[in-house]
Amino acid sequence: MQLRNLRHQREQLKQEVEGNRSALPDILGLKRKAEQMQSRAQELAQQAEEARQHADSAYQDLASAQEQAKKTSSAEGELQQVEQELKEARSELRID
Repeated sequence: MQLRNLRHQREQLKQEVEGNRSALPDILGLKRKAEQMQSRAQELAQQAEEARQHADSAYQDLASAQEQAKKTSSAEGELQQVEQELKEARSELRID
């Protein structure tokens, strides 16, 4: 009787093991996928860092251009003032 019970228990355990094995995911495949995703994430992080650096550089260029535009505008204002003064001086001296 005990032998029969042990055989039955063995068969049940075999079936359980086989069922569990067939339900197991592909561990090696999952590992490869996780490694690929990690690698892709690192690539994307590197690309994001490069894009951030380009954006920082573009903002620096923008700030420089804005400063130059400000200086140019100021110089234009001074030029107009000098031209007006020159025109007035010529008019006073009657020089054309």
